[in-house]
Amino acid sequence: MAIFEFRSTKKVVDEDLSTAIDTIVGPGTLIKGEIITSKAIKIEGDVEGGVDSQSDIFIGEKSFIKGNVCGNHVIVSGKIQGNAVARKVLEITANGKVYGDVSSEKLIIDEGAFFKGKVDMEEVRKQEIQ
Repeated sequence: MAIFEFRSTKKVVDEDLSTAIDTIVGPGTLIKGEIITSKAIKIEGDVEGGVDSQSDIFIGEKSFIKGNVCGNHVIVSGKIQGNAVARKVLEITANGKVYGDVSSEKLIIDEGAFFKGKVDMEEVRKQEIQ
């Protein structure tokens, strides 16, 4: 069942997040190109290109991603200029900004977050059925 939630308190989704972070892109780092990983990734720097993980993606407050993002849980505290797909949960925290379309089974937008784009909660379910 698709769920849209709006919260006034800042709490990262932790119901299913027991994932250890395997890769960290540190502050001051710029990656030009696609990042593809099967493990959880935390981005504190900038990426010009997409990020695709079979696990979770954490985007830090000072991060900027210019490209599409796809993961199981995607937590955005920085800025994405591109589309975001989360197979389970997409959360835009109070400091997060997303300029692009989003697809997720569950979408959480914290008070103070910025989002400009379309929401598609049906597409993720269609992909799972096929």
